[in-house]
This record gives sequence, C-alpha cells and structure tokens, in this order.
Amino acid sequence: MFPKIRFSFSNQETSTTKVAIHTNLFTDLYALIGTGSFGTGWYTIVFKLPLLFCIWIGITEVCVLQSVNNLGKQTNVP
Repeated sequence: MFPKIRFSFSNQETSTTKVAIHTNLFTDLYALIGTGSFGTGWYTIVFKLPLLFCIWIGITEVCVLQSVNNLGKQTNVP
C-alpha cells in the first residue's frame, strides 16, 4: 500500500498524505499527514471510520443476488 499525495487548491506547495494505519471488520483508522518541518511541526489528523467494511459487504451482496436473479430468468428463446 502506498500513501496518496494530495495538493490543496489554495497553495500548491502544501501537500498531504493519507495513510491507513489499522483496518479490521469493525473500524478503519487513518492518519492525514501534511507538510511541515522540524522547526514548525507537521499538520496531522487521525480519524476513525467505523463500519466501513459493511459497505463492501453490501456491495458484494447486491452483486451476488443480482447474478443469482439473472441466472433464474434465463430462458431459451428460439
């Protein structure tokens, strides 16, 4: 996994990096790290996205059920 570098629209010299720190079935923990220096420090945000994996479960369930539904409707038309 590689971090995604983003540039803000107001200042092209400022960039941020979003990194997934910890993921499991119940929550995802991310850190947003901005540009900085040892003298001024770095801009950082840590945030938690609960139950994000449930979205992927729902998408997978819809795709599987739609495939099963399409297989049941197949008819041979001459």
